[in-house]
Amino acid sequence: MEETLPITERVSLDVPESEVVIGARALQLRLNEREANHREELSWLRMELDTTRREKQAVEDRMSELYRNMQDIQERDKPNDANSVQVSSDPVMPLQHQLDKYERIVRVMNNQIALVRSSSDSVVRSLKDEISDLMDEKCRVELELMNQVTNLECDKKELLLRLDSGNGSSDELDVSAETVIGEVMESDDHRARSIRLAIDNAKLKRQVLEEQDISKARETEKSSLLERITNLQDEVTLLRSSAAGLQTLDQLKENRQETITALERLAFLWDRVDQAMQLMDSKIREFRDQGPIDSRNQIRPSSALTSERVLSSMETGALVYGQLQVSLMLIELKLRNNLVDLNNEGSSQAATLSPIPDASLHSQVKMVQIEAMTAIDQVEQIVKEQVQQLEEQSKNETNVTRKALEDKASQFESLQKRHLALQTQVDNLKPEHINVATELKDEHTMELLVSQSVMDQLQVEVLQVVKHIRSKNKKIDELTVLIDAQKSREQTLLNELKRFAKKQKESTGKAKRQPESEEEARTVGFNEIDRDHEAEVGEDET
Repeated sequence: MEETLPITERVSLDVPESEVVIGARALQLRLNEREANHREELSWLRMELDTTRREKQAVEDRMSELYRNMQDIQERDKPNDANSVQVSSDPVMPLQHQLDKYERIVRVMNNQIALVRSSSDSVVRSLKDEISDLMDEKCRVELELMNQVTNLECDKKELLLRLDSGNGSSDELDVSAETVIGEVMESDDHRARSIRLAIDNAKLKRQVLEEQDISKARETEKSSLLERITNLQDEVTLLRSSAAGLQTLDQLKENRQETITALERLAFLWDRVDQAMQLMDSKIREFRDQGPIDSRNQIRPSSALTSERVLSSMETGALVYGQLQVSLMLIELKLRNNLVDLNNEGSSQAATLSPIPDASLHSQVKMVQIEAMTAIDQVEQIVKEQVQQLEEQSKNETNVTRKALEDKASQFESLQKRHLALQTQVDNLKPEHINVATELKDEHTMELLVSQSVMDQLQVEVLQVVKHIRSKNKKIDELTVLIDAQKSREQTLLNELKRFAKKQKESTGKAKRQPESEEEARTVGFNEIDRDHEAEVGEDET
């Protein structure tokens, strides 16, 4: 009995095998549920990826359609431009044609801006909803894990209490045997001795059997404890991997928030550009409503040069804002591609449950974000500089036109005085009427010569505008080259992420053997992601 006491004390501190098996099964079921939820999230993210790709294709189709419309408008206006080169006595008609052309361009660009704005608003809304859903899911998973820990502690305490209560049964049997022996000793001593010996023999046999059972139980408990230790180690690795996955998800959410703020800044810049375009449109309309015509429906030859200058400045402003809109759309597409890449990385991290977070991944994501923010800052600085230049140019042109108008007004007053003097001379000197008619004919020829010089100046300004457009097209080509380089860099980053995911998969496969069905599902998922990424790369190359 003295040897059995420490053994029973040791047994009382252990947990039965059935409870351990039940707990392991429950944890396995919960793990399966988590994997099913992650697979469902992966499917949803793939669907969102498809929708974003379709939206990207729609935006590219819109851009191509806008380019075709611009080419058609230019082809339509070519004969008008050819006719405008000829010398005519009416300089208002070519200006009218140019105004109609710019109005058509502005209408097409406004329609494209409205379409792109509606699509960007829907995408931002969907991204905000997705982020809120992910935060709710994270809170729910943390609460469930805390509840599991508390339940396991309560089960452990209950099992210890049950084992402590089970040790008192052997003491009760000994007390009952002593009471029987005392009753028999009162009747007969010999019989009492034989009964005592039989009881001692039974006790010894029972002790032997108990020791054998205890040894067997110890062996079974040892094996069960080893299994339990392995299961607990697996659970610890799973918990660590889930914690690492949650950390990566938090990091990805922060990155998404930063990209969303960048998109909001782009939207603000877009609104500013739109307001500037509307202001340009209103100025063009005001200028068209005023026109270079006086109160007597006669053309002012002095205002032709000023009108051409104003139109040239407005044309340069429209071209600048159009190029800014194209650059903003390209940056927006780049940020959306970054968001799609972050979604894919988050789903892959949640599916693989890697226990060690990748520091290089976070650094690469931060580098991409920094590059995007620098590009946005550069665009914003370019917008500010060009707006300031346009404002200064418009102020200078308004001052020049104001001075020219004042000079022309003074000249007009002097001409009126001269006209009155000539009328008095004509009334007084009728014989000199023929000489005055010849002088008027000479003035008419001078006006024709002035109109010819104005047309020459218009041709020179048109050539300057064409050179300016060519320089802007060169800048657009440089921006496209930079965007292609950025895409190649993103491709290399994605390849590195794939290699890292494969290495993590191999390491986790050595530490833990999962069922073949789960491995096949994960390999199928990775193959689908590879195919989707190759298709996206093909689209980007086209």
